[in-house]
Amino acid sequence: MREYHDLSNYYPTYVNFGKYTITKESNLPLVAQNLIDFYDGQSLVQQSNYYYSLVRNNKTVVMDTNDFEKLTNKYFLDNANGDVIVFGVGMGFIIFPLLQDPTVTSIKIVEYDQEIIDYVGGIIKQNDINNKVTIVQGDVKTYYQEVTNEQYDFVYIDYWDYLTPEAYDEMAQYQTLYQGFKKDSSSIIFSWCQDIRHLIPGV
Repeated sequence: MREYHDLSNYYPTYVNFGKYTITKESNLPLVAQNLIDFYDGQSLVQQSNYYYSLVRNNKTVVMDTNDFEKLTNKYFLDNANGDVIVFGVGMGFIIFPLLQDPTVTSIKIVEYDQEIIDYVGGIIKQNDINNKVTIVQGDVKTYYQEVTNEQYDFVYIDYWDYLTPEAYDEMAQYQTLYQGFKKDSSSIIFSWCQDIRHLIPGV
């Protein structure tokens, strides 16, 4: 099974680019026990005493690398193979472990925000020694209408900042809208946290 990389190998303890900041934080937030039990992921929890956080406009957390993120992205991390497309790049937390894995032949990243592409995408490309990553500016809400003849072994949609009822409605829609991106019946379309709606209060 693949392991997450230590982001201190890629980022300083603080960096600002445009409307975003990335910071190294201490004291990991706690994860609800029901989530730990659901993922059978105790080995992932509290392995380090810090996490990285990506924040927009000094207030909105886009993503971080706390234990919740580790647990909820592990399905993708363990099952991505062949040709992969990812909607939303964050800090590249789920991308770095794939860069030198020979079972992943290509990675296309579709990211809406050009500032993320320029900074985070630049760091990913610096570490892409096998030249398997392509990064394009695009919107998951319309990308399926704009391209043809793209097919993948794993389609991963991970662009939400927060889990809301509306986010889960969109996840269900994308399962249909991106069916044409599957190579065959064994290909996977999966959205971040699609399998744990019943464990999240209020959604």
